[in-house]
This record gives sequence, C-alpha cells and structure tokens, in this order.
Amino acid sequence: MDSPKQNPMPADIKASRIEQFINNSRRDTTMDGVTVETIVFEDAERFLRIHFAAIIKAKPEWNYILDELVSQSIFTDEQVAHVRSSDVVQEQIRETLRMIMKQGNESCRTLLQLMNRHHPSLMRALAVPANVGPFHRH
Repeated sequence: MDSPKQNPMPADIKASRIEQFINNSRRDTTMDGVTVETIVFEDAERFLRIHFAAIIKAKPEWNYILDELVSQSIFTDEQVAHVRSSDVVQEQIRETLRMIMKQGNESCRTLLQLMNRHHPSLMRALAVPANVGPFHRH
C-alpha cells in the first residue's frame, strides 16, 4: 500500500511560488549577437511587497538605481531629491519602494529590472528558498 502523499508545508508552498515567479519571469534575448537574460516581472508590485523588508535589509547600492529611475522618467529630480534627503540608505530604499509601488506595476517592473542589472546576486537570493524566512509551522 502506498503511503499517503504528504501535504507541503507553508514554507514549501511559498518558496515554490517565489521560484516559479522568478523562473516564469526570465526571458533570454539576443542583442548584437550576445544573449542576455532579461527578467520580465508580471506581478512586480507583489514581488516588491513580498520582499520589501529583505530588500531594505540588504542595503544594496542605491544611487545608480535612483539615477536610472530619473533617466527613464519613472521619478522626477524632485522625487529623487526627496528620497536622498535622508542620510540613511535603508530609509532611501524604503521611500523608493513606497513611491514606486504607488505608481503601479509598470514602474515596479522597471525598478526590478534595474535591481537585476545592478544587483543580480540580491535578486537571485530573493528567489532561494532558504531566504524565504521563518514561515515553517511545527
């Protein structure tokens, strides 16, 4: 007699969904004969909400991100000045995330693509099940 199939733990489900989200978002494109992985986030705002605290805690270098948000017309110079008015990088990241999420999924998607370009190891770490957090139930 076969043993009954075990139900996955909530952490397993959450990790699986995050991995699936990242994997389904990857697209390889060829530019000038070079294959480049591009991440196309379908629900970028949700991804930012899920990883809000982890992104802030990681304290990635943020100045390049802010500069590119201006160059891509996602933020104005005034918005970036507001973000940079804090000397604490975690506050700059927190405020950027809040402002981006208010702008909608397209702006969130742009931010995630910039983060993937400038901080690929952080983006990979967000998809690793061990980094999901303490969601286990005992």
